[in-house]
Amino acid sequence: MFALMFFYPNTLLESSLEKNLIKSSMKTLIYSVLTMLKLRDIWITSMVGAITFGTFLALNTLLAIRLLSNSELNAMESGVGTAIL
Repeated sequence: MFALMFFYPNTLLESSLEKNLIKSSMKTLIYSVLTMLKLRDIWITSMVGAITFGTFLALNTLLAIRLLSNSELNAMESGVGTAIL
């Protein structure tokens, strides 16, 4: 170990600094995520967003073209109506 530090002191120091930097960054990230998860408003907003996104995705991809084609619209008009949704 002494020989490595004697011949390559900067290499070991840089790798040690990189390891500490990565470790402290991960620690900060995990702490921030846990802090965010404790907030009740974040959960409510996330649930509302997920429900809204899922509803519009289902309507737009599964039902919109079928509903619009049953309204006697051609493919181009159905596509425009789907895009507007």
